[in-house]
Amino acid sequence: MFITEDKNHDSDVVKRATDVLEDHLKTKTSINRHVIFSDGCAAQFKSKIPFSRLVDDHTERHYFGSSHGKSACDSLGGIVKKAATTAVASDRYSISCASDLYNFCQAELVKEVNCVENCHKGRYFFLLEDIEHRDKPTNLIAIKNTRSLHAIRHCNEQGADLEYKLLSCFCTKCLSKEECLNEKYTGEWQRCTLYKKETRPKKGAAKRKLDTPETPKFKRAKSKVNFVSFYIFFVEHKVLFTF
Repeated sequence: MFITEDKNHDSDVVKRATDVLEDHLKTKTSINRHVIFSDGCAAQFKSKIPFSRLVDDHTERHYFGSSHGKSACDSLGGIVKKAATTAVASDRYSISCASDLYNFCQAELVKEVNCVENCHKGRYFFLLEDIEHRDKPTNLIAIKNTRSLHAIRHCNEQGADLEYKLLSCFCTKCLSKEECLNEKYTGEWQRCTLYKKETRPKKGAAKRKLDTPETPKFKRAKSKVNFVSFYIFFVEHKVLFTF
């Protein structure tokens, strides 16, 4: 679970949380492929600006259908909020900001994975601070029918930035990145460009660091749980599924 005071709730926060999650998991296992499931929030996941993060990232994004995005992370958010409310009501803790909530979670709610004791689900918390918010790029091209797409990923082909298809599939062939067994139902992967031709960055080149606009300060510091992440590691193919 990621905890932050940041009030912007944009793709920069999502990017930071994803990087922190991957760094954490690399200390525990190796990952060949990272697949992220999410809802279709345009500011965070499903529009040309979040898509631009995938140009240099090798994660895949798959989107739930409308009103079908409930998963284990929703119950985890409920557990944390209920525990924090109970702790404050009983005067055991004073929680007035994100760091207070993080310290409470670290002390009371962390659960380590221990297969010997048959505990296969872990619970970890991360405090996101000093998030850099980039200026919105003006050289991006919107992908046609973005709201109808349910799968998008980085493309290694020359002259294309991303590739997408109508529906997601995780058959045995898809897990091995071979031709899909259900292509007549899900559609083919379609390549597309995201940057205008004269402004497309070179692949692999470091992105220009943009000036960070000053984040407005609020008088009332309210602790905020922005993102809850639940992940499953598919051992055979070393594929990580994040919800």
